[in-house]
Amino acid sequence: MSRLPLLLAALLLFGCSSSASLEPVEATPSAEPPALPLSVVHVADPRIVDQLVDGFHQLEGGAWRWTEQRFAVRLEPPPPEPFHSPTLKLVFSVPEITIAALGSVTVTATLEGVELGSKTISEPRENIVFASNVPPRLIGTKPLLAEFSLDKAVPPREQDMRELGIIAISVALR
Repeated sequence: MSRLPLLLAALLLFGCSSSASLEPVEATPSAEPPALPLSVVHVADPRIVDQLVDGFHQLEGGAWRWTEQRFAVRLEPPPPEPFHSPTLKLVFSVPEITIAALGSVTVTATLEGVELGSKTISEPRENIVFASNVPPRLIGTKPLLAEFSLDKAVPPREQDMRELGIIAISVALR
């Protein structure tokens, strides 16, 4: 049995413009943008710039930002979940330039002034995940200040007048 009549019917029903498949298709934006602040902050997202409180340089590569030695993010608390302890998570990279200049770098996280832990990196690595449990008593209904500090940073130099710490990708409170 020939499929030609079925194919012709489908083309008539759904259209047969040959250029349609070559045209870029725009995504339909959602009806409403998410409420701000967010509990998951991707540093490349233009909607969250106000949540980057301190210590972030401009967006680079459309995906990440250098930090200074100290940097902070304001995060929305996650919705309460029974039997679930919230976690503060930082995703970052430590490039060769940082390790060559400093040997290693230690990242320390605090949430609302309570220290949550540290992680030391002594070789260049990408997409490092630093996660720390958050005491449930810190989680309420108001946005929380997550602060990060490095034990050292690359000082400004002739090639780049910025203080350079790590490369931040995202921060989340879940």
